[in-house]
Amino acid sequence: MKKIKIILSLITASIIVSGCSPESGSETEIETSTTNVGQLVDNYISGAEYECNDGSVGITDENGKFECETLPVKFKVSNIVIGEISDIPVDNQVFPQDLVGVDRLDTNNTKVLSIAQFLQSLDIDNNATNGIEIDEEKTKELKTLIGEEEVNFEEEVHNLMDEAHIEIKSIEEVKKHLDDTTKKVKELEDSDLPKNIKDELLTLKTEITTEIKNDLIYMGNEEKLAYDVYTKMYELYPEEKVFENISKKSETKHFEAIKNLIYKYDINITELDDITNNPNLTMVLGEEIELDDLIGEYNLQSISDLYKNLINKGSMTKTDAFEVGCIVEVTDINDLLKRKSNLNENEDIEKVYDYLLNGSYNHYWSFDKALKNNGVVEGCCSLGEEYCHTEYPYKEEKGNKH
Repeated sequence: MKKIKIILSLITASIIVSGCSPESGSETEIETSTTNVGQLVDNYISGAEYECNDGSVGITDENGKFECETLPVKFKVSNIVIGEISDIPVDNQVFPQDLVGVDRLDTNNTKVLSIAQFLQSLDIDNNATNGIEIDEEKTKELKTLIGEEEVNFEEEVHNLMDEAHIEIKSIEEVKKHLDDTTKKVKELEDSDLPKNIKDELLTLKTEITTEIKNDLIYMGNEEKLAYDVYTKMYELYPEEKVFENISKKSETKHFEAIKNLIYKYDINITELDDITNNPNLTMVLGEEIELDDLIGEYNLQSISDLYKNLINKGSMTKTDAFEVGCIVEVTDINDLLKRKSNLNENEDIEKVYDYLLNGSYNHYWSFDKALKNNGVVEGCCSLGEEYCHTEYPYKEEKGNKH
């Protein structure tokens, strides 16, 4: 099954331990062997052959994944060597730029574009935006023309593609796709998300159920709701920096983390249950739209209704606005804990959910403090048992106790 646009990833693992026998009288020596694991990408490239330095061979999987005990590793399609690398990049992703040995941003390089054009033209469904799956039927004819001997990648390869009646994508289309995939990875690496969360977003995908996909869309809408509500509350009460700090410094990152999971797991909004497709929503379709241009827009009617109710309440008084904060955070925590229970071995999603949970705990206590400072002695507990959670983890601030 082909995978859809997202951010790609890889990991490096190590383990193989050996040592001297205790009977030898010498200290045990430990030798560590590293397995180099990476992904071949211009979006995921599956079905490409690779050969490691020790002679072991393999085929990149649906994630573009390859692994070698020793480097360099050589990549080829139909006996055409498209490139070789001696060191896997720090982010463990191997773009055409890396195969050529130029900067990732150099997407104007002739050979880089030629390799990208070659690979994208061999895609089975002619749609590189959902990953590149090398079409065996196309490569068979190429192999017949080339023979059994390996040949290096040269511009003449495109002449062979013409002979094999393979439609070659335009260089403009190829470059746009390569620019987009390169940019997406760089944006994640340059984002303000914590490094451990970036690392999780750049790991290989695991199997997820339709239920988990629905959960991710739901939580994405809910994190966006938090941003929208606090943005509106700050407009109403600009003297209360708690709304600005949480919306601009925290909720933008929370939304970004969920959005990247949605990209990573190729979630097609139109195939999910009880979700209204909103073509303007950045989270779903990746449109280059600022969050502030989408205030109040959601994929779920229930979230849209909740937004309106919260805005109505928060507009009444400043106390009501702080209470809205308590309501949003308790709702978010309950929903995150529920969605966490649906996970199996989806460590990356679990880590992101934990990141969001920790943020919501902190935000809850911020609004609890704001209420108390505003004369509401019981803080969030003034809203009743449903919103009174003294058991929530509390991060001590300078000189402050809850």
